[in-house]
Amino acid sequence: MKSNEELRGFVFKVRTILENHKEELDPVLYQCFPRGCCGNISSVLGRLLKENGFGVFEYVYGRSEVFNIDSHAWLEKEAIVCDITADQFEELLRPKVYVDESDSFYKSFSIECKKKYYQTYDSMWHDSCYNLVKKYS
Repeated sequence: MKSNEELRGFVFKVRTILENHKEELDPVLYQCFPRGCCGNISSVLGRLLKENGFGVFEYVYGRSEVFNIDSHAWLEKEAIVCDITADQFEELLRPKVYVDESDSFYKSFSIECKKKYYQTYDSMWHDSCYNLVKKYS
């Protein structure tokens, strides 16, 4: 089993690829990356994590009245949150990538959906992003 440090490093690597090649992302789905694409990116990241030996993560989607957030999605496995778009809420000063145990931010969400990442992966919507990451990995 891989360590949380390896997991964090891998997620940062994926995030860096996305930032460095943002102009190659689908402009409709990822136009404002990292804002507004947490669901799509989380599905893609789930597939990448599984393929790279980190196991199967759950896709989590919810809303937070505490932070006035209508929707946000991230991945979880056991007690670890894996959020590749954590910084999209600039006013909250969240880190770019969050890989750690759930904190007060995630605990504030009312969870509306929690399922295995592969139940949210749709080739039509996600393959372009997945292929971009694979191309530069």
